[in-house]
Amino acid sequence: MTLSYSTDQQPDLSSQSSVEPFGLIPQSHRTFIILLARGRLNGPARGIDAAIAFIKGLLPTDRVALIAFLRASKPTTDHGAAIRFLERYRHHHEALEGRLQADFRRLAFDPVTLSTATRREIDALFRGDEIPSFVELPGATGTTASRYLNLNYLRRAIQFGRRFGGEKHLIVLTDKPLPLGQSTTDDRSDHILVKLANESRVTLSHINTGGLSGHTMIRGGLFISRGAGTRSASGMGITDRDFFAPGDHRDVAEATGGFSSFYREASSTFGRLERSSRVQYLLAYYPKSAPSPDTYRSIRVEINRPGVSAHYRHGYRLGPSQRDEDDFRNAIAAEAVQQALTRLTDAAPRSMITNARVAPPALRIQPSMDQEHRLVLNIAFDPRWVAFKDDGGEFRAILRLGIVVDDRSGHQVGELTRSLNLALSSDEYARTKKDWLAIDVTVPVQGLPSRVRAAAYDYEADRTMAAAATITIRR
Repeated sequence: MTLSYSTDQQPDLSSQSSVEPFGLIPQSHRTFIILLARGRLNGPARGIDAAIAFIKGLLPTDRVALIAFLRASKPTTDHGAAIRFLERYRHHHEALEGRLQADFRRLAFDPVTLSTATRREIDALFRGDEIPSFVELPGATGTTASRYLNLNYLRRAIQFGRRFGGEKHLIVLTDKPLPLGQSTTDDRSDHILVKLANESRVTLSHINTGGLSGHTMIRGGLFISRGAGTRSASGMGITDRDFFAPGDHRDVAEATGGFSSFYREASSTFGRLERSSRVQYLLAYYPKSAPSPDTYRSIRVEINRPGVSAHYRHGYRLGPSQRDEDDFRNAIAAEAVQQALTRLTDAAPRSMITNARVAPPALRIQPSMDQEHRLVLNIAFDPRWVAFKDDGGEFRAILRLGIVVDDRSGHQVGELTRSLNLALSSDEYARTKKDWLAIDVTVPVQGLPSRVRAAAYDYEADRTMAAAATITIRR
């Protein structure tokens, strides 16, 4: 549906009922939720400084909530308490980030990712009488350090905002791109985060506080050497994730009525959000049909005034869809696999990575070619990394498997993505305590394969297994 609105003339709603649709009433205040995610948030874009200045300039009736380390505070007009917590966070967060990185390298994919010392430092951050009261963010769980910046974390933050009436503005501060990954489609309004935010009346804004990733800088060069059109892994240039991130994030944010910024001062984006949220229009219409509550309705607003653009929700849904849980599981699994496959591309020399420890291998690949020139892979993995569920004596698990085949020049010549539904008897499950599980997978290839990368992700365990192998073709 298209709603055309001229800024030179107010919309005529006189023929409609005087009752507010869906009980909507004009808001007397604004609600801002600031999510402090991973990385150095105060440099180089100075995100925390900008957030503090932003809160200081809010109206007395405006409400502010904070989310950090899987904990959330309720929206409050006590701006001073929010500022005091941000000042404390600014002082401690880089040291905490260092601890998180050290735990991740040291423990790799061990279930207990955070050390006791790290947990103690995080807990201390939330103690005090002059800061907001924080509670655990419901449902935002996970076992690896990525839990502080994954789709489930963002999902729970949006659902947290849904608890409060009216329009809410969720601002995510992080020095890393959000995990949009393969869940980003050509139509950004169809993105799962967009749908959830729009139905929750939450605008999603993103402020990237850092520059290019360290991995990209080690690889060297600010160019796309190949694969720009297909989002395949690039060669020794900027990673595709970094190259496409600004456009992807901008499109997702704008589809919810929010803003996104990369490589600029955070204060400029906070300023745009503050100015744009002071005045807003409420447009309403009556649909010709009455689809089910979980049907997502797309909307387009057109403005005929030159030099003026509209920030608005590009769709809405009356209620959550039953498919949401599966959609999020699939999106998170796809992103985890994609990240693991990307890390296996053009890996930086070990000498350039300090304090790094190699995790014990949990996946092995044995490639071979059959008579029809198809690539046959025997993939073995450590079942101790998988969270099996006892289903009446049968032990089940679902893995997301991704495989990419490259030729000698690094160009992709084969790809396969599939779900592995594992079902083991009691005896088979008992053998997993000492024996690895193995499967055979056939991958169609076009060209001469030279290297294969594979990754498997278990959503329940929040663990990724990955490995690469060289392919030798015997003539």
